[in-house]
Amino acid sequence: MPEVFLELLGDEFDVTTALANSPLREYAHVQKRGEILSSGGSRQCETSGLQVWVGGDDETELKIQIAEALAFLQKDGDEVRRLRHLEGVQTARLRFGEEGQQI
Repeated sequence: MPEVFLELLGDEFDVTTALANSPLREYAHVQKRGEILSSGGSRQCETSGLQVWVGGDDETELKIQIAEALAFLQKDGDEVRRLRHLEGVQTARLRFGEEGQQI
C-alpha cells in the first residue's frame, strides 16, 4: 500500500469538534476511542484520531509520495498546524507506505 496519509491521534482528542469547520472533514476517516474497529470482531479503537489520504496509490513510488505530501502541506498546511495544536492531540504525522512496509 504505497500511499501517504496525514494522521492525528490522541486518547482525549475530540475529533468531532476538531473537524466541525475544517476543510478536511469531508476527506477524513475518523476513529473514536472505545469504538469497535470496522475490521470486525470485538477489538476497540485504543485512541481517537483522524486519517486523511494525501496521495499515492498501489503503484506510487516514494519520491512521488513525498512530492504529493509537500503539495498537500503547501495547500492545507495552515489547517494541519491548527489541528495538530488542538488539545488532546498526542501524535501528528505523515505516514508513508512503501511496498510491503510503512516508513
